[in-house]
Amino acid sequence: MFCPHCGAQISENAIFCPVCGKRIESAPPEQPAAAPGPEEPAFQQPQPYENPYAQPQAPAYARPVISDFLAGNIVLTVLSFLCCNILALIPGIIGIVFSSGVKASLREGGQAEAEGKAKTAKILFFVTLGLLVLGLIANIVVFGWSLSGAGGFQEIIREMEHSFY
Repeated sequence: MFCPHCGAQISENAIFCPVCGKRIESAPPEQPAAAPGPEEPAFQQPQPYENPYAQPQAPAYARPVISDFLAGNIVLTVLSFLCCNILALIPGIIGIVFSSGVKASLREGGQAEAEGKAKTAKILFFVTLGLLVLGLIANIVVFGWSLSGAGGFQEIIREMEHSFY
């Protein structure tokens, strides 16, 4: 005997199919055939298994995601401004301009143009990051040098104090 739902072979007294789990209807008592007609198949063709927990597939028309580094460029530009690092501020602002142009190019359908702008924004992000780090290191060195008394910075301040008195 075969399952009428999936076509798997099952025992004669089965109530449920062990493969698909559907209830097996008991066969109605045979009635005499009124007229010979086309025979129906003993079981239906198996249906392809659909996993109810499967993740939905992305449609074929979906655009690929392009990272524009907008948030990173904004954060680094604000940090450059707060640290008074003008040298890192300039590529940060230019990076924001390129990052914001990525989505506009995608809306217009320019995939290659959007990828080019995203690549430029990524490069400017890392340039800004490098300049910000170098500026912070330079500030730490100058501040440490001025506190140690090894440099002439404290002497200049003393001369300025004496000139006011």
